[in-house]
Amino acid sequence: MANFSAAPFSPLKISPTAAVHVLTPWLKSGDHRVRIYWDNALWRRSFQLAALRLQTLQGPDIDNNGIKDWVDKRLRFLCAVEVAPASSATSPVCIEGRGGYLTMMNIRGGAVPQPGPGNHWYADVPLSPSNATTIICSFQNDALRSTNQIIWRPTNLLQATNLVIRAGDALLLAAMPPAATNGQMRIVISGVTNYTSPADLPIAHRFTDAGAFTLIGTYVSASGQSLSRTVSVSVVTATLGANPAAWVGKLRPWDTSLNSALTLNADPHLHLQKFGNPSGGTSEFGLTTDQPDNRFLIARIGTNGPVVAGIATEGFRLYSGYETAVRRIETYDDGSELVEMGLVMSPLRANLTVRIDVLVGGVIFDDGTLTRSLASTDFNELGQAKVRFIRPPTFKTSVCHTTRIYQGTTLLGTYP
Repeated sequence: MANFSAAPFSPLKISPTAAVHVLTPWLKSGDHRVRIYWDNALWRRSFQLAALRLQTLQGPDIDNNGIKDWVDKRLRFLCAVEVAPASSATSPVCIEGRGGYLTMMNIRGGAVPQPGPGNHWYADVPLSPSNATTIICSFQNDALRSTNQIIWRPTNLLQATNLVIRAGDALLLAAMPPAATNGQMRIVISGVTNYTSPADLPIAHRFTDAGAFTLIGTYVSASGQSLSRTVSVSVVTATLGANPAAWVGKLRPWDTSLNSALTLNADPHLHLQKFGNPSGGTSEFGLTTDQPDNRFLIARIGTNGPVVAGIATEGFRLYSGYETAVRRIETYDDGSELVEMGLVMSPLRANLTVRIDVLVGGVIFDDGTLTRSLASTDFNELGQAKVRFIRPPTFKTSVCHTTRIYQGTTLLGTYP
């Protein structure tokens, strides 16, 4: 783990030289690339990088593990497995924790951590039906490890309550009285399949489709006596749709089909407001973000149940006339003027449309139209685009217009 500092410098003396300090994640020995991102939205402003220094901060290593003690403490503060039950009724089990840099995280067995709200993550880990499964998670290039053991707990239909699980989850099904040592059991999943097995050998069944299922468990003793009981299993999914884009500081509508058994958890940088259920089964929300970054939403069963689905909210900003300026670049023989305005989308998001409509009579775009639509492909790799207006010679006011951004048919906001 290292510290580097970058000192921006303005030759125009708009602001004094300043130093920025950033702690890196734990880095392995070898070559690494440092990228510095400067959001150059404000035109006519210069930037100069005065110096870049990579520093190693010293400190004791009392436990002699090869990592300085302050780094150990920082890693334990940033990274951890927070949800890993001793036993789970379903496989895979959903484990959760905190920590960023997920590309530097590894879960033994091939489970892939997924980003969650507020610098958290979740992952689905398959369990063994016969032995406790050891789950080893390593963080930040194996600088920190965490070990948990989880048992796949049989669901005894003679005792279990009704269940809500995720599509794709498997249950380890049994039907056996607590004191029984032998006998046979029969598991019937109405309309799907049935199983017969010795009472001490639970049966794994995976529920691939959403819906309501009736499970009948029957135990038959060696003497022929039988016990039977019915349990309902609700299998749910969450359709969160495509990643919603969100213009920083502007409320946008967001619709999603959400089962009543599910709840949404949002990143602290997102504000999620429920407006109602206008079309039966579709929840309409208002969504606002305060940062031009990816922020995450998850749907989970109940309040603390396993994560069913996740989605990224793609935050962005749009800079236009007030920041980038509107300037005359040419005057024609008849006195009319060619006026240019810059736009910067930061970061550049795909599948958005920027629509600009002229409001003042007499002003047109340089192609003679009154409306201009810009797709993400009309911006360069830095997220910059330019539009040009023609202002008539007798017209002395500005080239008044409105700028709106759409994702599909959904209005994300109006500039400014």
